Amino acid sequence: MISRILDYITVIVRDILSSRRIKTTEKILYLTFDDGPDDGITQFILDILSKYNAHGTFFCCGNKIKRNPELFYLILREGHSIGNHTMTHAIGRQTQLMKYIREVNDFRRTRNTILFRPPQQSISILELLMVRKNNRIILWDVDSLDWDVTLGMNYDIEELANNTKPGSIVLFHFANEFKHRTMEILPRYMEQLSNLGYSFQALT
Repeated sequence: MISRILDYITVIVRDILSSRRIKTTEKILYLTFDDGPDDGITQFILDILSKYNAHGTFFCCGNKIKRNPELFYLILREGHSIGNHTMTHAIGRQTQLMKYIREVNDFRRTRNTILFRPPQQSISILELLMVRKNNRIILWDVDSLDWDVTLGMNYDIEELANNTKPGSIVLFHFANEFKHRTMEILPRYMEQLSNLGYSFQALT
């Protein structure tokens, strides 16, 4: 019972201290991509963004940057913003407090960004309060579900578009684990929203 109450309180505090949507009446969207950079899917996403003169925010894992530095610098060269997704995709509620904080801080010191997204939205209250001192915590209000491989190629672009509002922060991934769904959903989503008059900007 106490554990459930604590979980409930944690979610409330997390959402209060995080950004899920940017306040605006303009037709601006903020596409975000988690868990990369992975070879192949990253270049695909960059090409799609370029097609629409769009900029996005890439929440990178530090260990993947070390494996694919050329992809990281390509993202930067094309004018996109970088976010911190810990060094090893650490899951907050499953990671010892100070180890988690080291993962966040190690990334931030080397990559110079205050944007942070906790992997799987998992973060304890203590982790949240400590991370928030030097970081801006970014969640999302629209989930593309590109990560849900159990759905196969089933997705509803109309429903996804209808859930999108001015200032929405939209979750996608740039990891090969989910690339087939991302490659199907992202181009159609961007075409649909572009036709509705939306532009795509990076978080800063």
